[in-house]
Amino acid sequence: GVYAELLEGYRDQDVVNKTNTDLKEFFESKKAWDLYISAMTDLQKDKGFWGYKEKKIAETLMTRQQEFKELGINTFYCSELVGAGTKTFKTFKWVVYVDAEVAPDYVPERLFGEGGCSVM
Repeated sequence: GVYAELLEGYRDQDVVNKTNTDLKEFFESKKAWDLYISAMTDLQKDKGFWGYKEKKIAETLMTRQQEFKELGINTFYCSELVGAGTKTFKTFKWVVYVDAEVAPDYVPERLFGEGGCSVM
């Protein structure tokens, strides 16, 4: 009941085609597919040259938090900087979706704003 999606630089017209099959089936089972597509499309609108903007991701997911929760899905936004201080540093960003019926107490280790994920 825990699904993670790495946020990479795909274009908004690719959102549907790039979604993992298991994640899509999870959203469909929770009647949350349209909500997911809407949230991901909103993220795409404000994507900068270097990729997703941290604040935009958090804001978008926070505005959708209650909607996901009403459908039985807890959401978390995660990020981790790898290689800080080097020329090859990279920030990985991902969203964790949790089936609240299956894993109600699950919280990822990396909390955004605390060096990792944020409860949404």
